[in-house]
Amino acid sequence: ELDTHTDVNSTTMSYEKIPYISSAKTSIEAKLNMDMKNFKFTFLENKINLNALEIGLNGWVAMPDTNIDMELDFSAAKSEFKNFISMIPALYSKDFESLKSSGTMALSGFIKGRYNALSMPGFGLSLKIDNGMFQYPSLPSAVNNVFVDLNIKNPDGIPDHTIIDLKKMHVEMAGAPFDAKLLLKTPVSDPDLDAFVKGTIDLTAVQKFVPLDAGTKLTGIITADLSAKGRMSAIEKQNFDQFNASGGLVVKGLEYSSAEMKSPFSMSIMDLSFNPKNVNLNAFQAKSGKSDFQAKGSMENFIPYALKGETIKGSITLQSTKIDMNDFMSDDASAPSATADTAAMTVIDVPANIDFTMAATIGTLIYDDINMFNVKGNILVKGKEINMQNLGMQLLDGSMNISGKYSSVNIEKPTFTMDLGIREFDIAKTVNTMPTVGKMAPLAKSCTGKYSVNMQINGDLDKSMSPVLASLNGGGKLNTSSINVQNFPAFSKIADVLKMPSWKSLDIPSVNPSFKIVNGRVYVDPTEIKVNGMKGTVAGSNGFDQSIDYTMAMEIPRAMFGGAANSVLNNLV
Repeated sequence: ELDTHTDVNSTTMSYEKIPYISSAKTSIEAKLNMDMKNFKFTFLENKINLNALEIGLNGWVAMPDTNIDMELDFSAAKSEFKNFISMIPALYSKDFESLKSSGTMALSGFIKGRYNALSMPGFGLSLKIDNGMFQYPSLPSAVNNVFVDLNIKNPDGIPDHTIIDLKKMHVEMAGAPFDAKLLLKTPVSDPDLDAFVKGTIDLTAVQKFVPLDAGTKLTGIITADLSAKGRMSAIEKQNFDQFNASGGLVVKGLEYSSAEMKSPFSMSIMDLSFNPKNVNLNAFQAKSGKSDFQAKGSMENFIPYALKGETIKGSITLQSTKIDMNDFMSDDASAPSATADTAAMTVIDVPANIDFTMAATIGTLIYDDINMFNVKGNILVKGKEINMQNLGMQLLDGSMNISGKYSSVNIEKPTFTMDLGIREFDIAKTVNTMPTVGKMAPLAKSCTGKYSVNMQINGDLDKSMSPVLASLNGGGKLNTSSINVQNFPAFSKIADVLKMPSWKSLDIPSVNPSFKIVNGRVYVDPTEIKVNGMKGTVAGSNGFDQSIDYTMAMEIPRAMFGGAANSVLNNLV
């Protein structure tokens, strides 16, 4: 809402429900003096409300040319600690007005300097909380002795001159103390770090000082005792004796459930330990619904990754007796199609700074209606690519081995390659379990028997991670057992035309055609077959767009024709 008064240089603006800060109840009241000749705007009597936190803003912004010059100061108008904790969504949304609170808070900062394509203005932020406390009247415990002393300062806008100094953070939750400290200097050129976190959080006690939603259960103990001190250059030069990093993070007996969750999640143990070189996952055991997870592993270069975005390296071993992917997927069949379209997959951009290997052993893996057994293999993430290496499993009365690669090196045109080996899959079970197969090859719905395939295929993916059909190329070989075809409509019509009822039930001995995939079309080399003892040759092609173009030449003994057909043949002779 913009109200312009008689003096064009005196303008009042009021905004509410700022969409870019959706988690907070916001409003802005601003009065400006506008010097249009010099394109300079001076803020007077300005107020920003974020939930219960009121911030005053003063200063000016000028745009004399392509540069933007500014000198702005802001500070909290009220000093009550309660106003600050209104910025914590879980606290503000739970009967905030009834919250008992004490303690003081001071918040202030500045932005000063020039902004353009080459420079940023300087900035600063100061937050101090003394002896903060809050408690809901309906709950037995309080959060006490909250102390925070935080200063962030950058005098000239050069990123490497930023200093983050959290001198103190102390809080006691239901009587359990938790402390932290952080000093970070020269974050770009050579991060200089001095930090620690120490304390215990009893998640069971959280419901004693924060009201939880109906149906929510939360238990467990989190224990942290971590410290790090030194310069990044010491790690990069592998002078680990010059960088101190030690301690651990342990989670025990964690259980979480809510009315919105399909299944409760529990973690009996997660044990992480830290040193200058590695972060070690010493133990991890968790369950969710019918799924269980056990893991061990380690990560290298974690601190350079966290502070400078350098490549993190690691490996993990995952074991499970059973993973049911359906527990982690939405089953709302009533959702409109527009919602489904909105939730469609998008291109996965594999980070370039991850070098990670996972070795998995899963007893039973369930996805939709597909049950896979004895799943074993390795997955490597490196160089913006995901590689599957010898991923083997048993399913559909047979076995399958997959090796392949997904690449997002060109994010506008992601690609994939796959080497697929299938052994002794049951045709009927394949069609019943994978409806797409029946759609692509309708003949399979009328077949019984088994098949094996060795196939290589590569191509591009679109923005929804679906293959671009015209880009698919590859080839392979199909092997079948003896196959029986019952009442396939096309063959039933042939039987009627030729007066040969036997064509309604066909026995086809083992065949092993080779095929090529060129620009999304499958070309089958001429293949000799026998159908109910009759020799023949089949060749042709079909497309992934379901188009078909096949020729079948058969040698049919006259004795196998019906009487009406033989009569026609006699007349021809």
